[in-house]
Amino acid sequence: MDVSGRTEDEGLLRTMGTPTLGLNIVNMVVGGGIFVLPGVIAMQLGSAAVLAYFVCSVAVALVFLCFA
Repeated sequence: MDVSGRTEDEGLLRTMGTPTLGLNIVNMVVGGGIFVLPGVIAMQLGSAAVLAYFVCSVAVALVFLCFA
């Protein structure tokens, strides 16, 4: 800001193109999977949700070991 309170033009473009829109959609899908899905699972399974996540993590670990 200068003395008069006006900001100088920094030359930044305030546009959102197709690649940016696509990355925002991917961000929402991944964020929904990480933050929303565990809450839904916990709501449906109650206290068994912790056990369900443990069983699934063991199954996924076995699949990863197949590729190791």
